Amino acid sequence: MAVHRRLLEAYGEPRWRRPLPPVAELVSTILSQNTNDLNRDRAFAALRAAFPAWEAVRDAPASAVIQAIRPAGLANQKGPRIQAALRQITSETGSLDLGFDPGAGADGTVLSIALQADGKVLVGGMFTHYNGFLCNHLVRLNDEAFLFQDRITGILDAHLSNVSNRLNQVMKVLTVMTTVFMPLTLLSGLWGMNVPLPHFPGGEAMQFWWLIGIMLVIALSMLGLFRRLRWI
Repeated sequence: MAVHRRLLEAYGEPRWRRPLPPVAELVSTILSQNTNDLNRDRAFAALRAAFPAWEAVRDAPASAVIQAIRPAGLANQKGPRIQAALRQITSETGSLDLGFDPGAGADGTVLSIALQADGKVLVGGMFTHYNGFLCNHLVRLNDEAFLFQDRITGILDAHLSNVSNRLNQVMKVLTVMTTVFMPLTLLSGLWGMNVPLPHFPGGEAMQFWWLIGIMLVIALSMLGLFRRLRWI
């Protein structure tokens, strides 16, 4: 408690951001990848200004979505991921409305809703069946909430995995390029020094072409080896 008190004295009481609706929260989370909250919020506001409805974001050209979310960075990756997530939600639920209607499955009137300490939702009213199951005017709802939570978590994990795989591909290409150019740089550095070095046949005029040929052979050999090992 002493640490907590000192933190409050130094930084004040934290102000929590009001949660967004489910789909908006998912899009905001994707936009927050690899950026700060300010740029995330700018990109989110620009996206909502350009496309007031999530259906419009889902069906828009990818280039338009990418342009709208550029303030968040990695727009070329995040834009298609957002649209893919919206399409997956539509294919699984039939719409982009992830709001929860507690009275949808009741065969009577819903009179009250309460949230328990363990996170479960109590629904009471003048009904005897809920989603086809027999109940006595009271039902605890948690399966559907956890189902939506699992779906959003799965979509977010798929997005993060795609970003990570893309980064790995870029790093692999850069590593191969660096590896190929290392011996070429060594050769050009050695034969570029103003010191006596062994000469290739053909006189001074042929030294350049000898080095170019050797570099090409080394580069092609290394690329062929990498290809055979399935590194590229």
